[in-house]
This record gives sequence, structure tokens and C-alpha cells, in this order.
Amino acid sequence: MIASSLLAALALASATPALAEDAPTRVFVSPFVARTRDATAIASLMPGFLQQQLDAHPELDAIAVGEVGPVYDTSAELYLSSCPAGEHIGCAFVVGEVARAELALVGTVDTVEGASRVEVVIIDVLESREVLSFQADLAVGDDMVFAEGVARVLVAVVRGEAGRSDDIRAEDDPQAAAAAAQRQAEIAAQLDQLSAEIGDVTTISTRTELEIERPRYTASDLAEKMEEEGVKPWERLDMGPREYLRYKNSDLSLAAWRQRAQGRSGQLLIRAGLGMGTGPTHGEYYGVYARSDQNLNVIEAYSYQAVTSGSGFGASGSVSYGLLPFLEVGLLAGTSTGRYGLLIDSYVVGDEHTLGEPEDRSNQVLFFGPQVLGTLLPTSIIRPVVGVEFTALLGTSISSRYDELPVPELSTFQAPLLFQAGGRVGAELRVADQLDLFLHLPVGMVIAGQASESSRVGSDGLDTQDILDPPGLSPISAGVQAGVQIRLGGRKADTGGVLDSDLL
Repeated sequence: MIASSLLAALALASATPALAEDAPTRVFVSPFVARTRDATAIASLMPGFLQQQLDAHPELDAIAVGEVGPVYDTSAELYLSSCPAGEHIGCAFVVGEVARAELALVGTVDTVEGASRVEVVIIDVLESREVLSFQADLAVGDDMVFAEGVARVLVAVVRGEAGRSDDIRAEDDPQAAAAAAQRQAEIAAQLDQLSAEIGDVTTISTRTELEIERPRYTASDLAEKMEEEGVKPWERLDMGPREYLRYKNSDLSLAAWRQRAQGRSGQLLIRAGLGMGTGPTHGEYYGVYARSDQNLNVIEAYSYQAVTSGSGFGASGSVSYGLLPFLEVGLLAGTSTGRYGLLIDSYVVGDEHTLGEPEDRSNQVLFFGPQVLGTLLPTSIIRPVVGVEFTALLGTSISSRYDELPVPELSTFQAPLLFQAGGRVGAELRVADQLDLFLHLPVGMVIAGQASESSRVGSDGLDTQDILDPPGLSPISAGVQAGVQIRLGGRKADTGGVLDSDLL
């Protein structure tokens, strides 16, 4: 029995680190929010009263807003003053995190029937939740008494860790249940004492289970700020209202935001991707010749080479340089696969004959050329992309398959060369500071080059039916491409200058 009591005492001691002999518990005291114009004066005085009373207790170390460093590279005062309506608890929690506080105090002041109704919320910064909230109606002269009572409640919270989540042990551990009940009783006793000193004190909630969410800034919050007099928060940060809205909801520091807003400026962008589509990726070669029935000499030969449209797979890469946050220029190169139809046949004049079937072989087309890409929303995780490009497409000739054709009367032709103008739309997804995934939908149209050519040598040997016209080419191409994009370098964002006074 004694051993179990000792173990319980040790467990309770280890779970209560913030006693007087230990380091004091850091408590961030947030500015109070005035709900009415008449409550502005008492709301501005309340943090000072509270800090004075908290510092009188060795267990507590009060932290004023002026002692807190930058929040997202914005002064804590500016961050709290631009907090969205109704989000003052979440904003105080964020500042409390920056201040490395264990607890935070935040409250509101309203005017009700000639009295000041003050609501106080105690936030557990480490667990991201409310511990306790209560309100009281203060008459003239009750301010300091109320502040002293709040300090006593905070001491009780610190000594007992009231509302900590480990209190759920109470369901299965009778000793833990008794300890939890005692801690709650200490809080209740302090609230009762405060109520006896200044009148009715209402306990609104204890042990709030819902985690505090970081505040989100909305368009309605912007509208309210626009109606206020004085310098707007986005003007102090040299931003427009919409950019400020995105910045506030980005969880980025001001330096990181401005660096991201530089976009592609000064960056070297390297891409590699795979894709599929349809376009001028196929080819054909047709050759037929007739021999004399007297001496088997070739008396007539006909041949053609043609580029045709078809589907295939491809790989590409590009290197470009960012001229502006939203604009880059570079070079694109790649290869596409296709099919190559090949038919070479002959017969003797006067013989009955049937030409064979063409062979299907693989084909490869190389493409390369300049490219210009633009992107919007450089600070966004997902960014739309649009661009234009001009490429040369180099196909293969029959000489890449035969060192020498059966007869010299059949032409070998040069490798076909086409020129295509096109563009692409798509999107890219940021997965790391210098790495993106992209999805592009390229389209194009052949605007120059020779898609087919033919040759006829001799006469009076071939049947007319064997002299075929080269197939036509559809000039339109389209496809889909996905890959990775690496961004290197970039221009450094300027976070100094006239706004340094705002980034305390």
C-alpha cells in the first residue's frame, strides 16, 4: 500500500513540472478585443493589469505582445491587429507558439448595462486547445481585483495542470480520478473566491476537447479592413488585398512568400517527361520496278517516301531560363516512336504479278526547337501553365534501313524534315522547394517542310495500277505529357527597405 502511494506521488510530481521551485511557466498575454467602442478603454488596459499580477507569482512569467518576435516575419502586433473577426483565440495561439509560451491568455470586453463584461480564455499552447474560459461583469474599480483573481486561477491551472489530456486516465485509474477531481476543485475554488470578490463569475467551459485551428482570413475580413481608417495591413507589407489574403492563409513567412512570389525570375528550369499522342510520327517507303522480258534489265522504277500521322509514345526534355516571375524561354528536344511501312517489289514486263504486303517496322522522329512558357500564381502550390513553341521534326529515310537498295533506279531520298508551330496548356504541382510535377497537353500544326516526295525512272515497264500516289499527312498533332521539373537558382527577394519598421 505504501509502495503504491509512493508511486502515485512520484507520478503526480513528474506530471507537474511547473511548481515554484522549477522554471516559471511562460504565459503569453494577448491584447484583449473590444466588442463595442465603449469597451475599447478597458480592453486596452486589461493586458497590463494581468501582466502585473502574473509577474507577482513566482510560478508565472508573463510575456507581453511587444516581447514576441516576428510572426511569419510580421510583427506580432500587426499580426494580431489584422486577425480575422472571431478568430482572436486562434491568432493568440499562433503568437503564443512563436513566444514559446506554455499557456496563453486572451479575452474580450463588452459593455452590458453600464458594466464591463470581460471574458477570459486560457489556452494550452502545447496541446493546441482551450483549458478554461470564464466571464465576469466588472464594475468601476474591479479591474485590478479581477486581474489578481485571474492570476490565482492560472496558478491553480499550472499547479494542477487542470484540463491536461492525460486526465483521461481517470476513467480506469481511481487515484488518477481523485487527482483530477482535486485539480478541478482547486480551479472551482479560485473561481468561487473571485466571484465572492467582484460578483457573479460564470464558468463557460473547461477541458475543451476540440483543437484550436489556425485562423483563416476571408474576403469578408478584407472588406472590413478596407472600411477601417488608417494604413491597411497589406499596404504596410507592400501588397495588394488579394495577395495579402493568400499570404495570410499560406502559413509561409513573409520572406518565404516574397521569395516564392519571385516565381521563375532568374531560375534555371530543367524538365524531363514522358508522353503519348498522335502526330507526324509514322513513315512509308514504296518502291517497285519492272525488268525487261528480254534481258532482265530494269526499264522502269517508281518510288516514294512519305510522312504520315499516327499514335505513339515519346520522351522529351527542356532547359529554360526565367526572365520574369511568370515567363521563361528555353529549348525543347525529344523523340517520338511510330511505325514505318516498307514495301519494295519487282516483276518482269508481261508477267502476271501481285505486289507483296508492306512490312511494319519501327520508326523514330526527333524534334527540337525554342519554347516559351508562362505560368500564373507563382505562390500557389498548383500553377496553370500555357506556352508556345516552334519545333523541327526530323524523320528517318530508307537509307537508315538499307545500306544499298536492290537497284540504283530506286531513290533513297533525304530524311524528311518538317516544321511545326504549336503550344501547350497544363499545370504544375509543387512538391518541394525546387521540385515540381507537371502535366502538359501539347498541340501543334505542321506549317512547312516536305511531307512526301516521289521518283520515276524509265518508262513503258510498270503497270499504271502500280504507280501509287504518296499518302497525305494530317497536319494536326496532340498529346499528353507528364514529368518532373527542377528549378535551380533564382533571384533573391527583397524583404528590406521601407517595410523594415513593420518587421519587428
